[in-house]
Amino acid sequence: MSTVWGEGADSLIFFPLTFYGVLPDDELPLMMLSQLVLKTVYEIIVLPVTIRVVNWVKVYEGEDVYDNGVSYNIFAVFRKNKQNTSETNK
Repeated sequence: MSTVWGEGADSLIFFPLTFYGVLPDDELPLMMLSQLVLKTVYEIIVLPVTIRVVNWVKVYEGEDVYDNGVSYNIFAVFRKNKQNTSETNK
């Protein structure tokens, strides 16, 4: 799903910047949609290869990183900073 959103954002930003005035206005949306579909299909096709390469690199390097005990909640970050500030002021 992130690929679709990323490719969509890429299309919305860069296609008009690159092709506005070069391509007819009625062709630009079709080009944007075609690019979105083709890149997404490509990502789906090469996903098994990507997974194998990543797993091989992890085994070769002997490293695998997990985010155990890490919170990506933005509100938790503010709470943690507030606690650290109050502990520093004591």
